[in-house]
Amino acid sequence: MVAYDCSKIRKITVIYAGSGPGSFAGEKYKVIEGRDAQGICEVANQLGISIEQLLKRREKVEAVVINRDVSLPKGPAQPHGHGEQAEHVAA
Repeated sequence: MVAYDCSKIRKITVIYAGSGPGSFAGEKYKVIEGRDAQGICEVANQLGISIEQLLKRREKVEAVVINRDVSLPKGPAQPHGHGEQAEHVAA
């Protein structure tokens, strides 16, 4: 069972499959943001499937991109090659 933290979902981009000769995948796409994206997430969680599986049930979808909030490490960024700390981060 796939479980998403829907409060962190910010945007879902749906890329549709090509619709016939001369068309390309990615020509048509839809961006779903905010509460609508979180609602799709909640439905997927209730059904126990991925967001991509949910969207592919309804439409001919090539790919789904999910943008969510992520926590970044706290502290100053260190460029590679600057002492022991940089080597530790890279390891």
